Amino acid sequence: MLKRTTLGLLLLFLWTASLAAPVPKRTGNDAEDVKNALLQNARGFETGVFDLVDSVWSHGADVMVFEGGHANYGWDDYRDHHRKPEMAEMKNVEYRLDDIHEHIAGTTAWATFSYTIAADIKERHVEGQGLGTAVLEKRSDGWKIVHWHSSSGRRPPASIDALVSALRKAGFDVKKASEIRQPFFSVPAQVFTVEGEELQLYQFGDAAIASREASKIAPSGSPIGTSMVTWMAPPHIFRKEALIAIYIGRNPRVRDALVSALGAQIAGAPQ
Repeated sequence: MLKRTTLGLLLLFLWTASLAAPVPKRTGNDAEDVKNALLQNARGFETGVFDLVDSVWSHGADVMVFEGGHANYGWDDYRDHHRKPEMAEMKNVEYRLDDIHEHIAGTTAWATFSYTIAADIKERHVEGQGLGTAVLEKRSDGWKIVHWHSSSGRRPPASIDALVSALRKAGFDVKKASEIRQPFFSVPAQVFTVEGEELQLYQFGDAAIASREASKIAPSGSPIGTSMVTWMAPPHIFRKEALIAIYIGRNPRVRDALVSALGAQIAGAPQ
């Protein structure tokens, strides 16, 4: 009985110690160790286990991160104002690094990589991809990330097919209803229902034409040019590039999905 209890305590100690120090396995091969550090950082971000992230970063003022057009200087700034809040906000994260190429020069290493990400943030689903560069320094306890720079890939142009595909991929019931011609725009509307509510989509020849047409819309959504419009439900009007979308409905999830895909609404009922 004593031996069994002692063995149990030993296993508990080893398990606890492994949680307290989730450092990547060191192989003695610098290139492999650098790659493992980057993969552990990605794994921690994907699973929401901050200790995995924490263990492969420098904790000093030497940390610099450039992501999404924003800069963080120093570990405390990055941890408290970027990484931790972002990890807390994201759910169902899928994050992957590929095409990792490491270069070693003494106790300094740099690596380039591609990444893909998908996650749920509040009521919307986001996906992205891009390229990145990381700089690491070799310390007594392994390779630590001191610099991270990532940039997202160019998004496909806005189109009716792309928007409908994005809404369906986000789980919405989208059905094609009809085509109508309104007196206030120069192109017909492709009409869909999204969760049973109407979505009118207008595809113009280019962004300049769409911008001119959008300039006719009053802030409240009516009138549009000389046409007084009586909407059957609150209108939410968006424009991105050559596409104008008019959502006539009250579902906040649909509205948020349109904001995610097209940006803030340009006219209509308050969000």
